[in-house]
Amino acid sequence: MSTLRAEVRYSDPNTRGFAGWAGIVAGGAMAVTLLIGALAWFTRNPATARTSSNGPDWS
Repeated sequence: MSTLRAEVRYSDPNTRGFAGWAGIVAGGAMAVTLLIGALAWFTRNPATARTSSNGPDWS
């Protein structure tokens, strides 16, 4: 009979380094997402979405 045993050492510097880089990459992805959203928001043309209550103006 064999016993399987798993040990985790959170003091491993590679684990901390990965967590740090994962945070940096996630923050960068969030920044890019916010930038694209802001560009889409400020470059929209809300005038084309407005319609008259009498229907479209065909003249």
